[in-house]
Amino acid sequence: MPRTACCRLVTPGRLQPFRGSPGRRRPFGEPPALGAGACRFDSCRRYYRFMRTLDFMPYVNLEKQRQYQREWVARRRHQWFEQNGPCVDCGTWERLELDHDDAATKVDHRVWSWATERRLVELVKCVARCVPCHDRKTLARQEAARGVAAGRAKLTEQQVRNLRRAWADGENIVPLAEQLGIHKSTAYLITSGQTWKHVK
Repeated sequence: MPRTACCRLVTPGRLQPFRGSPGRRRPFGEPPALGAGACRFDSCRRYYRFMRTLDFMPYVNLEKQRQYQREWVARRRHQWFEQNGPCVDCGTWERLELDHDDAATKVDHRVWSWATERRLVELVKCVARCVPCHDRKTLARQEAARGVAAGRAKLTEQQVRNLRRAWADGENIVPLAEQLGIHKSTAYLITSGQTWKHVK
């Protein structure tokens, strides 16, 4: 019976580029020899086993992959807090969070999946604080992102001022809200000063 080449081999003994990385060609060596009369399915199994020995194949089970990623992210986070805890303000080890000592230098707080060099550059700016101390510090220094800085604001500060001015001049709040693309209740909260408090 003629020798059957695996469907993932260009020719027996030469590997096809991995489908998950278009155009990427890397020499991985020779796959296991295919025996005479090897069926197509058996050849594919041998190919996959060979690639897994090279730590190149992705997880077949996506949930297993996500679980692995969650675990190594949690390990990185736990190791950092073990080395940099407890809370710098009250000394507790409970409910620790990553806090940028100077919020103006913050790039992001979701750093645990970053490459080592990039992650360490960001962590140098941080200290460990428990949730209550973190909240008190953020409130005292007024570090919470507000308005446009929050990232999801529908209005600019100038639009807020114009809305308040128009409402103070006696205009109906409903058409004003429609013009700005917001709900009338949102416009009322703005004009009454319950939101956008930092805008005068």
